[in-house]
Amino acid sequence: EVHSSVDFNNVQSDLPSEWLKEIVTGAFCNAGCDIGLGFDSSVLRKSEAFESTRDEYNSCYRQDMLRIENLLNPQKNSGGLDYDLLIAALLILVQRDEKWRDGTSIPTQILLNAVCDKAGRKTGIDQKFIFDGATTMRLCALSENYQATAFLIGGKNGIILECADIIISNLGLSMKEAELLLFAGSVNEMKDFVTRIYRKVQIEKKQFAEFFPSESQQHLLWLLEHYSMNVRK
Repeated sequence: EVHSSVDFNNVQSDLPSEWLKEIVTGAFCNAGCDIGLGFDSSVLRKSEAFESTRDEYNSCYRQDMLRIENLLNPQKNSGGLDYDLLIAALLILVQRDEKWRDGTSIPTQILLNAVCDKAGRKTGIDQKFIFDGATTMRLCALSENYQATAFLIGGKNGIILECADIIISNLGLSMKEAELLLFAGSVNEMKDFVTRIYRKVQIEKKQFAEFFPSESQQHLLWLLEHYSMNVRK
């Protein structure tokens, strides 16, 4: 848990959004990534027919991250990605609800998640840029961008934070309440949350005559499939 007297959400950067967009695009171009060459314009674009229906193809952001993964691969001898600069710029653009590039089909938060997931991994690329993971993680945490923080942490703790983010965004719980819910040892320990969960389910039943898995439900199913149901001896 990160404690700070600084309210990151109220900190205003003097850098214009256009400059931040140039920083992001420049970092990708310097590393020779396909995403820097404009291959992002249609990779996640949905058709009008898709957008007008709530169907089984409603995907979670994990699936979108997989679709753009190869676009972020640096070229050999490029020096790799400057993750410190890239993540900081994307964090500010997410807070401003700005696209990272005009005409792109990739949401800024999805791109930030994918970059954080890739940061610190061994890619076989000779990295010229030293990644200050501790400071970058602190920035993500102080900005309360739990998705980005989860992918920077990685591993079991990252998945727990990822699940906490789903609970917070869907049930309106605080991080402390989400932690209590995730680590509850019995149904009795969850009794304080049951009423709130039941009320939300009833509201959703009234809104939709037919059941469709929401994006968050698809996300949980994806996590179950990849991290629980695919366990091998």
